[in-house]
Amino acid sequence: MQRLRIQDDAQHSFTNTFDISYGLRDNLTLSMSLPLQYKIDSVGGKEAVGLGDVSFGLRWQPIPLTRGLPTTTFFSSLSTATGDSPYEINSAKDLATGKGYYSLSAGVSVSKVTDPIVLFGSAGLSFGNSMGGLNQAQGSRILTSFSPGQTLSTSFGFAYSLNYDVSMSASYQQSISTNARYTFLQNEDGKLSQVTFNSPTQLSSLLNYTLSLRTSPKRVVNVSVGFGLSEDTPDVNLGLSMPLEFLGLAQE
Repeated sequence: MQRLRIQDDAQHSFTNTFDISYGLRDNLTLSMSLPLQYKIDSVGGKEAVGLGDVSFGLRWQPIPLTRGLPTTTFFSSLSTATGDSPYEINSAKDLATGKGYYSLSAGVSVSKVTDPIVLFGSAGLSFGNSMGGLNQAQGSRILTSFSPGQTLSTSFGFAYSLNYDVSMSASYQQSISTNARYTFLQNEDGKLSQVTFNSPTQLSSLLNYTLSLRTSPKRVVNVSVGFGLSEDTPDVNLGLSMPLEFLGLAQE
């Protein structure tokens, strides 16, 4: 006997992220990302406010910028589990602000200037650590461990300068996550047994457009809108970013 289950899902997420970058050398940059999350589930009547997963990154450009040659940058990042884990909360009452595990990623990005257009692309691979000792009720089962799969991400696009103060860019982002493994304890005829499930491969794709406005000689404001092209991607993403300068740290 099989049962058909239909479940409404309507979640909205607002993220305010502070990105801090510091140049260790001319070709080596250290960065940190501090996200603040606000989530609301309009169907379940749930909401959450808190810190997301803080991440640390490193970017290295081995070859100096040379006219006529593409610019190549290697990057790596460590994402922590500072947000509320989706595998440790009460999913019937609470929402998670993080992914629940540490992950390490590395990749390469390439850009090429053909005035007035800049072409760019990147590829990266990320791994996550397994989580054990869990005790989360999910229906009639108890989640005891979780092992995330690997994620391969790619992106490419172009930026076009309309004039000195206005530019536009379009990009396509895609990521493929391999099977994650979930281990549960379930009660069958009064006996506890362990069962393992592998989630299907997930495909996430996003088409993003960005408008960059130069409001001063040292400030550029970016407004972006993204459209999800797969079931595992939010329908619409809206973004606003601008640089903040800390007095005393910038060189005259």
